Amino acid sequence: MLEETYIFNCCAGSVHILMVTLLTRTCLRTFFYNTAYYREAIILSAMPKYEIYKDAAGKFRWRLKAPNGEIIASSEAYESKDSCKSGIESVKTNAPKAEIADTTV
Repeated sequence: MLEETYIFNCCAGSVHILMVTLLTRTCLRTFFYNTAYYREAIILSAMPKYEIYKDAAGKFRWRLKAPNGEIIASSEAYESKDSCKSGIESVKTNAPKAEIADTTV
């Protein structure tokens, strides 16, 4: 099962509360936010994440998943978990500065 996020905007009298429920394979968590923090709650509940895993050959790899669970990037194979983590850090550091090179023209 993919991680799922449910967001409810609740009103009790004059108090508006945002309820965010996260459903994962291992647990169900619910957070309550004052609507003054609505934008922060959305950001916290909809973050992409890097996952480290072992492939069929026993090598370490990472994949970047969008908030909806879709894989948007994946890595080469690494011999160690530390090397894999270094690869993630390299992407975090270098990708924001990367230019788009269109080789189709």
